[in-house]
Formats: sequence, structure tokens, C-alpha cells
Amino acid sequence: MKRITIAALLSLIATPALAVPRVPRGELHEIQHPPAEPPTACVATDAARADALTRMAKIAAFEKTMQVADACAGDADVIDAGVEDGSVPLCNLGGIIEVESGPGHDIIESDNSHEAVWDWSHLRIASGVTDYQGTTDLAFIYLNRNPGWLEWQDTTDGKPDYYSLYNCGWGVRAVLEYEAATHDMSHHDYGVQCAAHIRDNGLAIAKSNVNLIEQGTAAWAASGLWLWGNASGSASDKATAATIGAELKAWLDAAPARAASTTWAISGGAVFYGVVNSYMKEHPDELTPWVTTMAPHLGGWIDESHPTTKDWTDWRNAWNEWNMLAQFSAANSLGCASDDSHVQIALTIYENLVAQDTDDDGAIGGSAQRPATEDQSWITSYLAYFGVQQVLALDAPPDGGTPGADAGAPMMMASSGCSVGAHAGSTDLLAALCAIGWLAFACARRRRSTGV
Repeated sequence: MKRITIAALLSLIATPALAVPRVPRGELHEIQHPPAEPPTACVATDAARADALTRMAKIAAFEKTMQVADACAGDADVIDAGVEDGSVPLCNLGGIIEVESGPGHDIIESDNSHEAVWDWSHLRIASGVTDYQGTTDLAFIYLNRNPGWLEWQDTTDGKPDYYSLYNCGWGVRAVLEYEAATHDMSHHDYGVQCAAHIRDNGLAIAKSNVNLIEQGTAAWAASGLWLWGNASGSASDKATAATIGAELKAWLDAAPARAASTTWAISGGAVFYGVVNSYMKEHPDELTPWVTTMAPHLGGWIDESHPTTKDWTDWRNAWNEWNMLAQFSAANSLGCASDDSHVQIALTIYENLVAQDTDDDGAIGGSAQRPATEDQSWITSYLAYFGVQQVLALDAPPDGGTPGADAGAPMMMASSGCSVGAHAGSTDLLAALCAIGWLAFACARRRRSTGV
């Protein structure tokens, strides 16, 4: 996913498909959405899981088709310092293309490449497939030339910003998942550098203003830093992640409706997820009461039935994917027996997203309004991390184990009395349990608004 600048916008107008239009900060508008409503029908967990089991393999195959595989002339001697004006030879070998076709097809970005590494590694952990080692190697070649911690250099800000922070949130996850899949530590230093970038800049960026774009990307980075610290045994990194998370928690506490807001390609659900997976990891006694209070403010499915004036930059699917991740995180935090409506809201979003894969390649585009020929690599990777991974964790084994290195992934247990998986038409009992879940959600919202 690419940031947006006026210069890039002008270049897009002059030469279509050259760059993504970056919305200048002054033109970024936050949209307030209502909190999620209970779904009108329950989604069967087994149906979602059946889709997820096959979708991950399709996503991995799709991401391979989006990789630049042609070596550049003199490739062994080319080092791209991020300058694209011709003074430094640019080589995109191994990078992942943004959009399947159309104006965004010429964009190759680091965040897309981090995400593809995660996708291929996660599939390897889940199914033992080793077919993507070569594509992973190429992706790291691209990332070593275009590291996530330097992604701020294509702006006029002159310092690290939300975009480099967001990239490194993916960077640490990519390295952790790759190492968990292969036990190969040859790319560990890349993760070290990304973790350092988050550690050195995350809190300052979160404090720089109260815009969702900073808060959401800082949350993604903080939760990634906590994962990195947990995997490497660094209490300092986990403490730093929690400090960033405290700033984000204060932002949500000051205005809980922010949890359902959106801007750019992110929603307030990212901040919720980041708090749960950074600050709350170091303050577990606060988890249940805080989530119980904040989760009813989370967003649900954002309508995509109406066209917009945007082209492939209509990123409503990204907003919905962040909301899905937040709802899964809320369910995991509370336990499915406490309020399974969060699971059902998340599964409803998942079902709406996968229904857009009309060409059965595992991938989706920016919104339901975009054609099947315009699938996007990063939005598809969101579906993998925020959706497929979480759906597969719904049936976690009794020991709590689940594939993957992400210790923050939800693991809901289908225990006795839990209505996860209940759906209309399964049995009268399950349908009743599902209805009870809806009632619990509605009552929680009524208590929040009326105090009774």
C-alpha cells in the first residue's frame, strides 16, 4: 500500500500508472461510522473455516503472480537508495506489485513485499508447503534494497513518519513468521532494524498529533514490537511497546467513538487491536474491564453497495478488514462464551469479503465496486492476516496452540455453552444460543447508552 503526496498526484496525472496519489495530510478526512450492529444471521464457523483452509493456498499463489521476477540489467551490482529520478538505477526484482491491473499495476512497494513473505511463511507453517522459498528469497532481495524503515524518505517530512512505522510493523511480523516457518535466521537483522525503528520513533509519532493515521499505524507497530520482544526475550522491547500502547489507549479512552472511525486505509479498530496486543500484554489485569467497555464501540461492516468517485483507491475493504481484526481481538479477549456476537460480526465481515472473490483466485480488490481483474496484493494480505489466520484459530486445539509466530492471534475455543459456530438452521439449540449472543450484545449497547 502506498502513501499519497501532491507530487505523486501530479505525476499520476502527467503519466498514468506511475505512482499512487497520496492524499496530503491537510486533505485527509476522518469519517465517523456507527458501532457494529449484531448480524441478522449467524455465520457457521465450519463454513468459514472450510473457506480459510483453501483460501490461504490461493492467496499465496496469487501473491507469487504479483512479484517482479525479471532480473534487472547488472542486477548484482545495483543498489537502490530510494531515488527514482534516474540518478540511481532502480531495480524492483522481488518486489510485490500493488494492483493486478490498471493504474496501480506499476507500483511496487515494501509493505506489499513484507506481507507476501508473511503469507508464504504462514502457509508453510500451516501446511508444510515449501514451494515459495524462491519467491521469499526474491522478496528479501527487494526489501534489503528498499527497507521499511526508510519508507519515509519519499516525502517532504524529513523524518520518520506513519508510513515507515506501518511498514516496520509488517517487517517484524514477516521476519518472525519466516523464522518460525524455516528456522532460518539469515534475515534476522532486517527484523532487528525494523524493531529499532519502532522503538526509536513509535512513541514520538503517536504523540505527534491526534489523527487516526498516526494512532493506527503506531498501534500496528507497537503490537509488532511486542511480538518481536516476546520472541527475542527482550523485556525492554515489550515495555517500550506497552508505553506506546498506553498513549494509544489514552487516545481511545478520550473519545471511544474513535474506535469506529476511518481514514486513509485504516480504521479505529487498528488502535483497539494495538492496545490489546501491546499495553494489555504487560497489564493483563486491565484487559477484561477495558475491552468490555471499549468493544461495543468497534465498527462492523461498512457498506460498499454504493459507488464512489474513487477508482482503485476505494479502500473500503481495508476499513472492513481492520474492523474484522478488532472484533476477533475483542472476542479473544473476552472469551467466546462471554459475548460471541464479536465472533459473529467478524465472521460476517469475512463472509462479505470472500464473496468478492468472483474469479476464485483467492484475492480481492479495494471494494465490492471494483472489478475482479483489479485485485490488490496488500488488501488480499489483510484478508490472510486479519481474517484467514483468525478463522483458523477458532478451532484451536485444547492446548491453545495455533500455527504461526504471532502470539497476538486470537484463539477462541468452541467450549460447552459457547455459541461460536451457531447459525440459523443448524439446530434449534444452536440457533437459540446464537440469539442469546445477539441479545447480550444489544443489552451491552443499551447499558452503555442508558446506564441501565
